[in-house]
Amino acid sequence: GIHLYEMSGKQMGTLKDMGLVLPGAKLDKPAITVEGNRVAIGYTKNAPRDIWVARSADGGRTFDHGTLISETSKKNRSSVSLVFDGPSLHVAWMEGAGYVATDAYLASAPKWNGSFEPAHVAYHLPTAPVAPQGQVMAGYRDSGYGLFCYDTGLNISKGEVQLCLVEGTEQGSRVIILHSKNGGKAWANPIEVSALFPAGSNSYAAVCPLKDEIAALYYHQEAKAPDGATDVIMTSLSHDASYSATVSSQPTSWKTVVGDAKRAPIQRVFGDYISVANNGRDELYAAWTDGRAGHSTIMVRHISSFPTVSRYRRALNLQLSQARRLLIEN
Repeated sequence: GIHLYEMSGKQMGTLKDMGLVLPGAKLDKPAITVEGNRVAIGYTKNAPRDIWVARSADGGRTFDHGTLISETSKKNRSSVSLVFDGPSLHVAWMEGAGYVATDAYLASAPKWNGSFEPAHVAYHLPTAPVAPQGQVMAGYRDSGYGLFCYDTGLNISKGEVQLCLVEGTEQGSRVIILHSKNGGKAWANPIEVSALFPAGSNSYAAVCPLKDEIAALYYHQEAKAPDGATDVIMTSLSHDASYSATVSSQPTSWKTVVGDAKRAPIQRVFGDYISVANNGRDELYAAWTDGRAGHSTIMVRHISSFPTVSRYRRALNLQLSQARRLLIEN
């Protein structure tokens, strides 16, 4: 089943267990969106085949029994994300055959607690990402393939629906964002979020609003990084990626990481799930997992003053203005 926890920004690391809100077997990969007393949780069921959504109107104290929103065909589906859009609710996930996901699907409920419209393909990946050395991206380190898990992220900003994806490249993979002005029915050309960093593997992207822009959080591993050294990167962007910073860096030698090989070999890696949230005062909270000790540890970092694109541009314009003044005076 799925448990729900609360954590106050004033008591970092202290969790309040709200109980087993979604009982059942083979429930996995949950994602959550909250707006006032409205709460929606998306998750996979029958590992990983079906996409379900459960909704609450009382702040997460009680939920409905869940609704199947994907098709029942025998395909693998995972990496669910969801967001409220006024009275509506949007849900996105990755879908494909075997362990390769090539299609990002979107399903919407015009009334958040009502019926969902049929899901449709929002974006087709020309190339699927490949798990890099060191297995940043949910893969078994000793096997020749990465597990089916390229996260999606949904966001609402300036009345637009924004869908964040990871797609493969010749150098590894990149993070992109698509914009839609009509509720996800049509999408503009993608913007590359990870363009400010060297070529390599980028994975597990998550997004949230930041003032009138976007904050994106993802893992980055340079193509030539020794032993799979990994950074957690945050980027702010509006029309393009304009500012990036490293939130956490883990230059770990993966060959010496043992972990819990019997129960979950996947736990041997730094970074599995990743997420970012805004507390409404433009203070960001970044979260990720660290399994190098052999068990899953959830790490959270409070980011109180991350530069936005507009703030970055104002600072740049101020520097240019000061430079011009000096030239005139001299």
